Amino acid sequence: MKAILSVEDVIRQAVSSDAYNDIHPGVIRRVCETESRKGLKSRELVKAIRNRLHQIGGAYLPGDVNPAAFAGELAPLPRGLSSPEIQDFCRRKMENHASTRERLPFVEHFFHDVLAGLPPVTSVIDLACGLTPLAIPWMPLPAGVEYSALDMYSRLAKSLQVFFDHFGFNGKAETADIVSAPFEKQYDVAFILKTLPCLEQQGKGLATALVDRVNAKTLVISYPLRTLGGSRKGLGATYESDFNRLAEGRDWQIARFEFPNELVFRVTHS
Repeated sequence: MKAILSVEDVIRQAVSSDAYNDIHPGVIRRVCETESRKGLKSRELVKAIRNRLHQIGGAYLPGDVNPAAFAGELAPLPRGLSSPEIQDFCRRKMENHASTRERLPFVEHFFHDVLAGLPPVTSVIDLACGLTPLAIPWMPLPAGVEYSALDMYSRLAKSLQVFFDHFGFNGKAETADIVSAPFEKQYDVAFILKTLPCLEQQGKGLATALVDRVNAKTLVISYPLRTLGGSRKGLGATYESDFNRLAEGRDWQIARFEFPNELVFRVTHS
């Protein structure tokens, strides 16, 4: 009779390839524990964990984001965020992540519109950020703004830190599981872009729990209007209903924005 694998054994098997060992350990352990409750045998359990990790991250970031490559490409470039060379670099890199790639056709307007009319923004937290911080050249943020970026991929976070450091930008990129990461500081703005549906797939109530925990004066919450395969499938109506349930009973001031591929709600606490 084969010995039953421990959680640690299952985790080691699940992350034995490069596609998974770059992920924050907290995410892996949480996914492992969730999938373990389904009563799967060892081999099926490892496969289920890998499939879930792909769904929540790998499907959006199919290529490797390498901090050494970032450093090498940035080294000869100007140190001004508004320079055409830097903006070209940012556009090329954002092509590597499905979420930011979809936003590229309207990136010039997206952040200008959703941040318009707010008091001066001195601090931002970007949750499950992907490559969104590379859109900073198009964000109407003042000099010296503090920008905290959290993502589950360590190489991605290190690459973003290389980007911040190139400009002497007041940014910090870290690897984290946003489900359990502590949010002790208050921020002016929290970006939660196309993140809540993915969280809810991982566990019912995780989206609401995240919104409850984030300490920010303004939340910018967005939902995709089409699947990764390109189908719209009535996603707008579905996610608008999801947001309305999330907002029910809360003392929120809400502004709604709709872009070709993205539905956005800006929430300010009254």
